[in-house]
Amino acid sequence: MARLLCIGTMQENFRVKGKKLYLGFVDLEKAFDRVPRDVKSWAMSKLGVEEWLVSAVMCENSRQNSLW
Repeated sequence: MARLLCIGTMQENFRVKGKKLYLGFVDLEKAFDRVPRDVKSWAMSKLGVEEWLVSAVMCENSRQNSLW
């Protein structure tokens, strides 16, 4: 629920500023549940994903794994 509120807030902030906002949703648990953490990070970096985004994905992925 908190994530939806965060997304709504981001949408409103971008709309007010007249900027475009692109969102993408990936089920990382399904996509990467058997791929080692260091391989995921390396692959994203190798593909040119910016470091801040790699860090955010890895942080979110580790939070999901800790819930189970």
